[in-house]
Amino acid sequence: MKKLLALFMLAAFAAGIPAQEQEFKLSGEVKTGLLMTKTEDQISPKGDKGNTTKTAAGSKDDAGSGSGRFRLNIEYSIDDLFGFKARLQMENWSNNGGDTPVLWPYAFGYVNLLEDQLTLSFGKLGASPWGTGGPELWKEVESIDTLGGMRLEWKPAFIPEHIGKLNVGFVINDFDGYTDMLGFTEPVTFLDVLQESVVGVSYTHEKFLARFAYRFDSEADKDRDAASAQEGGRIVYRVEEHALDQFVPGLSIWALGYWYGVGAPEENKDIYDVQNWLFFQYAPEFLTAQIRVGYDVLAKNQVVHVRPSLYGHFFGRLLTVGAMFHYGQDFGDAQIHEGSPFKYMVIEPLAQLNITSNSYVAVAYNWRREYVHEDAEHIARNLQPITQTQWVNVRVGMTF
Repeated sequence: MKKLLALFMLAAFAAGIPAQEQEFKLSGEVKTGLLMTKTEDQISPKGDKGNTTKTAAGSKDDAGSGSGRFRLNIEYSIDDLFGFKARLQMENWSNNGGDTPVLWPYAFGYVNLLEDQLTLSFGKLGASPWGTGGPELWKEVESIDTLGGMRLEWKPAFIPEHIGKLNVGFVINDFDGYTDMLGFTEPVTFLDVLQESVVGVSYTHEKFLARFAYRFDSEADKDRDAASAQEGGRIVYRVEEHALDQFVPGLSIWALGYWYGVGAPEENKDIYDVQNWLFFQYAPEFLTAQIRVGYDVLAKNQVVHVRPSLYGHFFGRLLTVGAMFHYGQDFGDAQIHEGSPFKYMVIEPLAQLNITSNSYVAVAYNWRREYVHEDAEHIARNLQPITQTQWVNVRVGMTF
């Protein structure tokens, strides 16, 4: 909290500096609610670890895994030449153990040079121009845990605006893994750090957008869980079109993804984390219809999934009612249960009252059935290895 007060004091002091165009922005969100969850696994007696009922504070509206989320985005600039960006985030309201209650996902300063053709950012990096951009999948390869560093962006002015805007650059920051596996006699060199660099590029056109970033991997940061020193690089990407809306208002298509473990040797495939989504959306004034198609790899488990959803907006978008269905099927040598018709199925109806354009109260119900690893009791009792989870989430949210 002292850091936050210091930011406000800096802004107040700068407000007294004459003859400079200053801009101070605050934005953010608050989400919380009451989450009632019931889990059943067929073979556990009532009250045992497998069958549980739990009620706690929380929101399933992309608000983290804690009691909810408070997020404050802070941005301050002078003459569009330099400034800082920071995000204060809380997802745990308690100081009694658990996750750190106050987080700074990013806090960095920046300087614009050569009439905004070069931007140098330094600090705890975030707000990347090359990230996935969501929804739900929010990944940036230069913003991982506590990494700090320097990011240089080049935005050439010689490209005419009607052709598009190019942003290309690189990042030097710390290791995204452990370095204590090197041993006491092996120094960490500048070359080791340089091998952890990030390169990124984005291109924005009136008809499309494309982003891509790649994080290299040094052998100096061997992962504790990796079989060898090379756990592979990271990739993030996003592509979207901006032309379909001109022909069919409300129609859009985009894709985004993340890949951890690029180039990892075969013995390290257990660390794979690959997520890909392709979105088709039709969103006129009165409804939002969407189909997502995905392909994921977690360790050696591969999953193809599809998620259609349909939400109607009534009374001038005062009320939103609809549902989502999610089907996932795994395959390959690591399939959870051989011959299963699905890995998981999810149904989630929702009713939401939009109090204003940026605040709401909602009730959502979620039913999920998922195959788990079969054990001896499943076989002995001729039971399918399935876990069923249901939750009801009464939640509130506000953005500002």
